[in-house]
Amino acid sequence: MYPILFFTLGACSTININEPLATNLQEIGRPRVLLMQTQIIHSADTYSMDLIVDISKGKLTIIGSSLGIRVFTLSYDGVNISEGLGKGLPFYISNSLVVDDVMLALTSHEALKANLPIDCSLVVDNGLEKIYCSDRLIASVSQNRGLDKNMTVSVKRSNPEYELNIVMSEEQ
Repeated sequence: MYPILFFTLGACSTININEPLATNLQEIGRPRVLLMQTQIIHSADTYSMDLIVDISKGKLTIIGSSLGIRVFTLSYDGVNISEGLGKGLPFYISNSLVVDDVMLALTSHEALKANLPIDCSLVVDNGLEKIYCSDRLIASVSQNRGLDKNMTVSVKRSNPEYELNIVMSEEQ
């Protein structure tokens, strides 16, 4: 699933963002457990993975599985990302990009705007949040709540180029 994981931000001919876009744990809301069915589209390839996201006081834990096999476990304390149980991600998968995409899906545009890195800005256009750094489009995020109370989130990145689609529900 997560080819967003398969790439790092920054190629020779494009802008290099050394800081995550959404890193403030206090801005992702109250403690809870979320289930996320994810799909990533990169070029002609599509990948799927299930995520369990545990938001605890001062910590974010993301467990990724595919076909019932735990692929990775990541914990983020607001500063550091730790790896836990799982088969492991290939060397080219960026843990920080996984955490950042989950944070983008959970952060309001007001909170995101207040916490963006220097030289970055947020433009909201018809519900579409566009993040620019050094006047280049880096990512866009859209969110829709369905009648079933599930949240659908789409994150599109420019570098590396991919689209992440998430259907998110809260575990009761």
